[in-house]
Amino acid sequence: MLADARVELAARRSSFEAISELERAREGYGAGVRAVFADGRRDQLHGIVGTVADLLEVPTGMERAIEAVLGERLQWVVVERFEHARAAVTYLHDHALGAATFLPLEHLPAPSGSGTGG
Repeated sequence: MLADARVELAARRSSFEAISELERAREGYGAGVRAVFADGRRDQLHGIVGTVADLLEVPTGMERAIEAVLGERLQWVVVERFEHARAAVTYLHDHALGAATFLPLEHLPAPSGSGTGG
């Protein structure tokens, strides 16, 4: 039982540290992006998936290269559908919270399945 409790504690610490790191990473983001992810906004905004940076899996050692290539696009906010993006833009505007760029998942091209050209 003690071993299970230690594993659970380690997992919770790791999760907390990951969330804390995401919050620190957003310090350099624009006001609108920070507002989208601020505490208490999840009730007003729907369909928020994360930022492009949150969702990328970057190989170790490639972080700076990816950051150089993507630049500002790393802070684009990924949402499930266009209507979520529209509502979030309206919310940010109506509350004078700044601006953000939204990327609806439904507008992204579907990944190719087989990997064969055609």
